[in-house]
Amino acid sequence: DVGGIPDIIKAGKNGLLVPPKESEAIYEAIVKLYSDKTLRHSLAKEALKMSVAFNASAMCERYLAIYKERI
Repeated sequence: DVGGIPDIIKAGKNGLLVPPKESEAIYEAIVKLYSDKTLRHSLAKEALKMSVAFNASAMCERYLAIYKERI
């Protein structure tokens, strides 16, 4: 949970966020993922959607559309 990561990762929706340098919180997040198959699949599904939305080609298309609007 540092920098711009929370802008992309939404806790419980497409990933888990843990405070930096808190090994206990990291451990708990790993155990949570390990023990909850439904959560793992749900987070993975949403993370895949986000990764597609943030690929370079899609971002270039969005920037081009913005530039075209301004011209």
